[in-house]
Amino acid sequence: MSSVDNGENFSKADRISLDNWEINGCPHTGPSIASGETQTGVVWFTAGQGNKGLFFSRKNENQDKFDQRIEISKNGTHPQMTYFKGNYYIVYDEYYFSNDTTFQKIKLLKINMLGIHEIIDITQTGTMNAFPVIEKLNENQVIISWTNLDQNKKIIQYTTINI
Repeated sequence: MSSVDNGENFSKADRISLDNWEINGCPHTGPSIASGETQTGVVWFTAGQGNKGLFFSRKNENQDKFDQRIEISKNGTHPQMTYFKGNYYIVYDEYYFSNDTTFQKIKLLKINMLGIHEIIDITQTGTMNAFPVIEKLNENQVIISWTNLDQNKKIIQYTTINI
């Protein structure tokens, strides 16, 4: 649902995706929403109907419903998103296996107005990282921070990315 009068009134609620994931609890971070000049984007994790993974959808201001969702990652979790300069910037952690060991890396996904995207690995191979966040730092950079879980020492790390 949305409001055009700072929360005084809201439109009728409408589902973005019919994945029907229902559980009695909160096992995950919720969706991340970002708006630009004429559109709103949403990224979320689901495990509904055998479709585990991260998904993205957007809606232009003149549309009644969100576009059909697109899969971002089968193994991704904990998405966070920001929007500026006509692009969505999504960070998430993604599990992968190497030599019978599970690792988790942080990725940055850029989606432009045409839906063309680019993925950048943020963390090094062979490390354990989770819970990324992203924010616009200035007109030319975003800052990404996350928790590094290597060697049972939880530390916060960050990097800046030129956009």
